[in-house]
Amino acid sequence: MILQNAIKIISGSKPFLSDGKDDVYLGVLTSETGTHSSDALEHAVEDGSTIASHVVDNPSAFSLSLKMGVGFSPFGALLNYASGGPSFKTVEKRIEKLHEFKNKRKLLKYSGPVPGLLLLADPGRSILVSNLLLLEISESRDNSADWWNIDLSLKKVKIANSTTVSISLSKSSKDILQKGNQAMGG
Repeated sequence: MILQNAIKIISGSKPFLSDGKDDVYLGVLTSETGTHSSDALEHAVEDGSTIASHVVDNPSAFSLSLKMGVGFSPFGALLNYASGGPSFKTVEKRIEKLHEFKNKRKLLKYSGPVPGLLLLADPGRSILVSNLLLLEISESRDNSADWWNIDLSLKKVKIANSTTVSISLSKSSKDILQKGNQAMGG
């Protein structure tokens, strides 16, 4: 555990998607975009103009562009191995797991990268988002067989909770409810 924490401090944390059971290391992140928008509902009025009556927040959307390869350097491979490494080591297995996340509509958590001390850069802010659905996967590979270009589109899902409440009616309310249930003589 001490070695793993030391490696995270030196190398930084890696971007990954997780369904709570499986973590998929995404590779080298080249672009991370978040979109947060609203819609204004408009209605026509008598003179032909429109008025905006309500504003509705749309679910946040995220897109990630990354390069995925087998290993980035002997040092990086050693760090991956020493820290327990990603649960899916080959590019094919990681892409296969991403497709499984998408096809099974798994709720995911995304954790963006945080630079380590060796980069000597301002770490800025890391991103950690839960309740995401993976909507689109785009894969391409140019003339370098070692790297895949992957684009992912994700959307945040709002989780609604339902609640049931048991209430007890007063005696007079029960009597009123029972009036239509009397037997008719015939």
